[in-house]
Amino acid sequence: MEVRANDFGYDLTFNIKQVDGVTAENLTGVTSAKLQVATIENYRNIVDDACVITDATNGVVTYTVKSGDFVKEGTYKAVIKMYTGTTKELSTKEFFLTILRRLSRN
Repeated sequence: MEVRANDFGYDLTFNIKQVDGVTAENLTGVTSAKLQVATIENYRNIVDDACVITDATNGVVTYTVKSGDFVKEGTYKAVIKMYTGTTKELSTKEFFLTILRRLSRN
């Protein structure tokens, strides 16, 4: 996944799949989710914030990018963590998120 540095106010949509990589994961019963994005070098989180489950049955989760989320160009590791109540945690496989140079403005 690629995003532009310093862009914000748009949604990132994630389609959570089962292990087969094809079938949508049914998120019914998941009470909350969050996106975590961390540096590859030392796993320091640059984003650790709530997502919205927009279609539980079809495994769709959305994150609205906020000002200051993706400032520095580079490649980062990301994961979506989901919670059913206060104790059980589910998570996606790690994936890469690349922050591209900001487009210049004239």
